[in-house]
Amino acid sequence: MYSLVASLTGSEDELGIHPGHASLLTGLKPSMICLAKVDCSDVLSVSFVNK
Repeated sequence: MYSLVASLTGSEDELGIHPGHASLLTGLKPSMICLAKVDCSDVLSVSFVNK
């Protein structure tokens, strides 16, 4: 079993969201969102475009 960690760019700075992270409300900049296993053996990257 493993957990996922998310890394993304918020309106003010880079964000790292770990399991159990407190609720958060912030704007997101168009950027890459990276989801990784906590052990970092595999990485899945997702990108989006703000239209």
